[in-house]
Amino acid sequence: MPSAFYGINLASRALRAFQSGLDITGHNIANANTVGYNRQTVGMANVAGITQIGLQSFMLGAGVDVASVTRARDVFLAMRHQATQADLSRADAMLGTLQGIETAINEPSTTGVTASLGKLFDAMSALASNPGDHALKGQVQAAGSSLANKLRTLYRDLNGQIESNGLAVPQTFDRIDELTTQIADLNLQIRQNSGNGATPNDLLDRRDLLVNELSTLVNINTQPQQDGTVLVSISGYSVVDYDSAKPIPRTYNEVTQRITDPSTGATYAITGGKLLGLFQAKEKLTAFQGQLDTLADNLRTEFNALHAAGTNSLGQTGINFFNTGTGALDFDLSTEVLADPEAIATGTSGRDGDNGTMLALANLRDAKIVALGNRTFRGFYGDVVTDVARAIQTSQDSFSTQLAVLEQVEAQIQSISGVSLDDEMANMLMYQKSYQAAARVLSIFDQVTEDLINLI
Repeated sequence: MPSAFYGINLASRALRAFQSGLDITGHNIANANTVGYNRQTVGMANVAGITQIGLQSFMLGAGVDVASVTRARDVFLAMRHQATQADLSRADAMLGTLQGIETAINEPSTTGVTASLGKLFDAMSALASNPGDHALKGQVQAAGSSLANKLRTLYRDLNGQIESNGLAVPQTFDRIDELTTQIADLNLQIRQNSGNGATPNDLLDRRDLLVNELSTLVNINTQPQQDGTVLVSISGYSVVDYDSAKPIPRTYNEVTQRITDPSTGATYAITGGKLLGLFQAKEKLTAFQGQLDTLADNLRTEFNALHAAGTNSLGQTGINFFNTGTGALDFDLSTEVLADPEAIATGTSGRDGDNGTMLALANLRDAKIVALGNRTFRGFYGDVVTDVARAIQTSQDSFSTQLAVLEQVEAQIQSISGVSLDDEMANMLMYQKSYQAAARVLSIFDQVTEDLINLI
């Protein structure tokens, strides 16, 4: 038969359980707006008591205890969230670079490369109509110089973006190392608390928030462990193990989109996150620069071949129209043409009325150049601009799609893990009423016990 204090113990246990319920509910309310917080729920279980022997034996319950305090978290949604964030960050980095290229190109406009090409051919056509006009030669010189300046400026703008990209990559590496170090530190704290029998929900939330940020920077794979810790790897390269964090290798190749561990020579694919976006952006910038180099080199080749065969009014022959450098970065008029417009050859004889050379140069407007894929200069550059515009549209579509998916996943996560103030207030009222009832029961048992003691 239970003692007189059995009921007091039962009621006091209930008070402690309901007090815990109030505490956890208050904790949820306090963190309703905390980023990365997962709503916590109290799991209560009835406590088996003693077996009462009599005419009919039965077990007398001993009340209630808090069995667990768990996070409301869907692991599948969390993994999907990480993958979606990686794709969104990649698309964002790529889109930003493409938009920077579009701004630098500034097409269509009256000041872009396309317009400058047109103005050069227009000036040459005008000079071909009046080959002895010094002012028209000055216009050809100015138009050629303007075109060269446009190409150089565009190339330098792309260089600036490449330099910015080059700074962003090591910064991303540094942030990855910072996050993995913090994750490893939290893993240690989580393991220690779990070993003591505690459920470190708040530490788990902080750790998972860092893992989420890490997933925006690079593709990761996470392996939850029974002690609450998590192992993190990048395409098989471990960055967070059981005891510590390991720096991400700094040796990388944007073209193959892989990092290399210098200690082993093994390579690991970067398949997502901001880091992949930066790699792809660098490749796109370099490819566009290569197309500008192709345009500049073919302008040199075609213009110089015709112009050098002509003779100018100074009696000079073999003079190039553009310089003989390589690529777009140093593209300019030849030293002679840049110094004096009279160095421009209009024909092969050098006489004022000879327009054969200038007419041939003007006709390059519609000439299909084999080295440019049988396209005109303007057609080649127009296709390059169109490719950039198409890539931007594709990137924007990808970004919008991933953003919509992320918002959907976050809404699902919020419905499971988010704090509803209405629900928490209802729980608060429930635990309050339960606490008051348990307190009343304790008071009654206390009075009964006191009466029993007085009788004795």
